Amino acid sequence: YIVVHDGMGKILVQRRTETKDFLPGMLDATAGGVVQADEQLLESARREAEEELGIAGVPFAEHGQFYFERSEER
Repeated sequence: YIVVHDGMGKILVQRRTETKDFLPGMLDATAGGVVQADEQLLESARREAEEELGIAGVPFAEHGQFYFERSEER
């Protein structure tokens, strides 16, 4: 997941599209996607931030990693 903040306590939130199956129209404080087979994690985060949020050319910092999968979404 990608969390965008301004360093002064504010975070960016986005409204989920109404066509989403899960929580349509709700606010979301993260963006993310699938890491491609040939990508490093930060490389994937930069790509997803640009694709989903239109954010590019800003510093990124890794704060850990986790794996999440829901069987009903496979």
